[in-house]
Amino acid sequence: MPNISANLHQLVNQYEKTVMNNFWLSDPFASIVPRKSFMPDNGEVPMVLSLTGERPTSYPSSLANVNVTDGPGSSGDVTATAVSTGQTKRTFQLEATAWRSNTVNLSDAEFRQDPEAVLRNIGGVLTEYGVAHNSDYHRYKSLGMMDNKAVVTAAGDVTEASDSNFDFSSVVVSRESTAQAGGATSITLDTGASAVDDTYNGLTIYIVSGTGAGQSKTITDYVGSTKVATVSTWGTNPDSTSVFRILTGNDPAAGLDWDVLDYLYNQVSRRGGRNFAFGMSEGQPVFSLTTGAEMKRKLFKTDLQADIRYFDPKNNFTVRGITSAVNGYMPNYDLLPIRYDEFYNIIYPFVNQSTTKGQESVLNPDWAPVSKGGKTSYEAGQIMTRDIWELCPRIASPTRIADATFSPQNYTGEIEWINNKTFEGDNDKGNKGYYRVDWQAAAKPIRPELGYGLLYKIPSEV
Repeated sequence: MPNISANLHQLVNQYEKTVMNNFWLSDPFASIVPRKSFMPDNGEVPMVLSLTGERPTSYPSSLANVNVTDGPGSSGDVTATAVSTGQTKRTFQLEATAWRSNTVNLSDAEFRQDPEAVLRNIGGVLTEYGVAHNSDYHRYKSLGMMDNKAVVTAAGDVTEASDSNFDFSSVVVSRESTAQAGGATSITLDTGASAVDDTYNGLTIYIVSGTGAGQSKTITDYVGSTKVATVSTWGTNPDSTSVFRILTGNDPAAGLDWDVLDYLYNQVSRRGGRNFAFGMSEGQPVFSLTTGAEMKRKLFKTDLQADIRYFDPKNNFTVRGITSAVNGYMPNYDLLPIRYDEFYNIIYPFVNQSTTKGQESVLNPDWAPVSKGGKTSYEAGQIMTRDIWELCPRIASPTRIADATFSPQNYTGEIEWINNKTFEGDNDKGNKGYYRVDWQAAAKPIRPELGYGLLYKIPSEV
């Protein structure tokens, strides 16, 4: 029992350190997103002000001539052009979650062949869960923290949009809402749908959820006054519970290539990204290009790589072995990028399944590309500079509210061993308990105008 008790406290003490060791190596965003403490005095939903200003809108082709006079005159007296400044507002939200282990009975653990191994496994599982949670938070929030979305709709070409969505719906989705009704060969769209006849003709409509979920049809006719779209015969007729999604047809048709990346590189630079580069290489600023492993190998395996001179010599990209760039981009690959099926449903890379006792995590077969037996066709990538957004953690445990040693840089959640004697109504001896991890943070936008969320076809699907 003494050894078990020692392991209980050791797991708590080592949790954050173990998570961070794995975090820097496996999370492609940990080196990009800075961390600063969430300030409660700013309120639960603080507001961020991004300062803006005007630039010239034409070449200086009609400047006033300066004339020399014999006396008091108007030499050099011209009307000054007013250069307006401004600001844009955006709020962000403190978010919270928690995860916990199964209940551990320490008295029973003594009879296990290797009780310390049981606790080490709990620590390992909670660590992996923490790493996955933090990495996924970075992946998902990065899309919403970037105002620019680009979909590779043709080889060498992209379709762009500006928004703060956490997906690419502004490019690939024409409308998404709940239907009013449905029939054998029709669906009545919501009241806010277009009033113009034939607006959605030729587009695909997909039933996201509700009655008839999973079905897709091509709209052959649309009447704006009634909102009725005609399709071929449904397998299950939709109704007023059916959430539909009409696609624009701007589907990714190719993977990333250097024509696309050169164009986007220049777009980021022109918006001021050069001032927030991670370093310099061959005389040009270096940005992070995060893609899936397949896309990374295709883009970078044959190109000449040049050394990066990081502005921050302690930059954690070096921990991940990234010391060189190609054409101004760091090959910051993501082993588990966000992937979508052909109707833009996110498919998560892991599922849990039953074992002899308890559960285990396995790769989700649906996360594989269609050509490999899965269901995914598209993948998300990111072009990022420094300071697009920052993670603002907050101490989650009320017992550490005044803890002066709190480090947002290393924050991965607050872990506690909980064995209250009133736990689950029967724990007088205090020999039953569980580990609980509480996590609180906010994603704060700083310069969202600099980054790009990318949606492209997985290379094996091209």
